[in-house]
Amino acid sequence: MQVTTLSTQLFDRACRAYSSYLHKHAGIPDQPSRSDSDLAKLDDHYYVVLRNVRGVLAVYRLHDDERLRASGRIFGAVGELTVTWRAANKI
Repeated sequence: MQVTTLSTQLFDRACRAYSSYLHKHAGIPDQPSRSDSDLAKLDDHYYVVLRNVRGVLAVYRLHDDERLRASGRIFGAVGELTVTWRAANKI
């Protein structure tokens, strides 16, 4: 799997997963921002990070077969992870 940027398809899939989770758990949806969301890499794994102006909404691990899976365990490390990713890719 060769992934370097957050494609529209990945963003849309992550948004659907986020919306589905909130509907199942009676959460109030907060609209993710395409420009604030990104793809991050940590320990040889890629993560789709959904954000908006209020902060991180959800984190999904991207598996080799392109499945997305919610990843709550790295939620706290996302800020540092994204700064590192953007610096490494000169974004």
